[in-house]
Amino acid sequence: MSKTGLFSAVVTTFVAQTYQNLQANYTAMSASLLFELVVVQHAITNGSSVEAISSSPLNPTLSSLPLPRMFG
Repeated sequence: MSKTGLFSAVVTTFVAQTYQNLQANYTAMSASLLFELVVVQHAITNGSSVEAISSSPLNPTLSSLPLPRMFG
């Protein structure tokens, strides 16, 4: 097998394995949005200002990032 063929095989395998891990974490996103909705509803019920509420402690952008598995 030539060096280019071997390189192509290695890169293709790496891309195929990495691509599987690049999916969004919809569970974390849903939990964050649900938390925000509950806090907003709670603020409205109590007569508080919606602008005064803090943002969600959940951070779906960080938890949604896949950790690439190099081997295995």
